[in-house]
Amino acid sequence: MDTDELDAAIAEYRQTLQLKPDDAETHLKLGATLWKKGMVSGAIAEYRAAVRLQPQEAHTHRILADALAEEGDLEAAIAEYRQALRLRPDDALAHNGLGTVLQKKGDPEGAIAEYTKAIRLRPDLAAAHSNLAGSLALKGDLEGAVNEYGEALRFNPFDASLHCNLARALAKKGNITGAIAEYREALRLKPDLTRIHYSLCIALVRRHEVRQAFGEFVKASCKSPWQRLLVQYISLLFASAVLGYALGVLRFGVPRQYWLRLAVFPLAIMLFVYSWRWFFKGKEK
Repeated sequence: MDTDELDAAIAEYRQTLQLKPDDAETHLKLGATLWKKGMVSGAIAEYRAAVRLQPQEAHTHRILADALAEEGDLEAAIAEYRQALRLRPDDALAHNGLGTVLQKKGDPEGAIAEYTKAIRLRPDLAAAHSNLAGSLALKGDLEGAVNEYGEALRFNPFDASLHCNLARALAKKGNITGAIAEYREALRLKPDLTRIHYSLCIALVRRHEVRQAFGEFVKASCKSPWQRLLVQYISLLFASAVLGYALGVLRFGVPRQYWLRLAVFPLAIMLFVYSWRWFFKGKEK
């Protein structure tokens, strides 16, 4: 939905609530629409209204808990998740949500217990596998993290972030070849993710594949104008250093001011080139 459609839906739900203020489902729909528009506080108010009208509905407490967690009210979110689970202990999504909030609260053991319960109830819940993997990685259990990321990918193989997270866990574990393969798969799924190019670059350097690493660095650095300028500067700096050595102007023992001039020289060239282009573009207009 675009903004106009969201505004129209919000107006329609509010009109319905003027006629039927005790319609819990409309409160839930209005809350969901407000959340989509980024109005999380408004969504929470509507979810609370739905909870007041349906205090025995577990999914209503869970939805309110999700919104409270998004807003950062972790204590209230925990209370609502626990209420949802009192009403429906087999709600895997509530266990997963509670685990996420407990992890944020600094209770990794509690989080792991909740993720494990969620997986036991719904083995195909990729989010729970991924969250469990993240908690295990933070604890230093890289083997467990790799296994859980693998499980998450079994149910959601096209998630580039999961491939990237698995790659990081593999790299920490020392499996650089596996990490490179996962980074490449993440880039195949989402070629525009600059951070993956940089991570792949580091992994390639660790495997001493410097030329390929430089290629990934260039790809990553060409994603924005500022990054392109940085690549141009580094390229000019390298070319200037090579030329200086070839001409005998630069040596490791030369005074520091020569190196400072070398660092400034590419900036002067770039400033001259871009000023020249700007001047002549202005003339053409």
